[in-house]
Amino acid sequence: MTESFVHVNGCDIWTAVDGDGPPVVLLHGGPGLHDYMQDIVPMLADRFSVHRYDQRGGGRSARASPCDLATSIADLEALRAYWGHDRVRLVGHSFGACLALLYAFEHPEHIERMVLWCGIGITMGWQDEQRAAVEARLTSAELARLGEIRSILQTGAADPDSALDREGMRLRAISDLADRSNAGLLPDPVFAYPTNYEVNARQNADWVRLIDSGELDRRARTVTVATVVWQAEGDPRPEGPARALAEVLPSARFEILPKAGHLPWIERPNAVRTRLRELLG
Repeated sequence: MTESFVHVNGCDIWTAVDGDGPPVVLLHGGPGLHDYMQDIVPMLADRFSVHRYDQRGGGRSARASPCDLATSIADLEALRAYWGHDRVRLVGHSFGACLALLYAFEHPEHIERMVLWCGIGITMGWQDEQRAAVEARLTSAELARLGEIRSILQTGAADPDSALDREGMRLRAISDLADRSNAGLLPDPVFAYPTNYEVNARQNADWVRLIDSGELDRRARTVTVATVVWQAEGDPRPEGPARALAEVLPSARFEILPKAGHLPWIERPNAVRTRLRELLG
């Protein structure tokens, strides 16, 4: 692995590359998290050049303003140019699928193909179904504790050693599993760096604004990049919005990975490796 900090758009961005071959860029979710997709790298690095980075404000990257979605799109484009690739394969996980789609709106000529993985589609209204699934997967004590942690952190209270963030993210990760008996497979901590809640709030607000404006639906209908919308059967985020997105995108198809949750490589690594390699060509 080769690590480096790349200065783009006024921000020092942590990046890493492994392997050799056609370029693949992994886009982590969040927003406000960091790259957590290191377990994907050995699945691909014998065939592809696998690029990862911490999006601005998260992990090892600097906390530089602005931290909106438009700047995140510009960061990805600047990194692509820095890496020297005319066309890349994008794998966007969770909110990273949103970022991949937005990048496709602006720079479709630089995408060979993309995988929108365990995303949330381009509509609202799915949160109640997700909440019900989470409530069914956690105990009443765990739900109460998760709510308490969320309330504390959303007030901006100090969490100097990130203990509350780590505890809350582990509970969320357990609820993301298709089978909670697989909780022992989760890394400890689940995420190596704390969440940037400022970035999370700003970019989520940007996303809601785009949905409300109708821009997402209108522009998605113009994206002709070859796309697979890939959901997991056990993800608490319902498949309906992602399936609807696949129907809107002119060159997309929808697939389901059985017996896996929101972090499919944790529960079904062999199946993920086989199919992801096929999807990326």
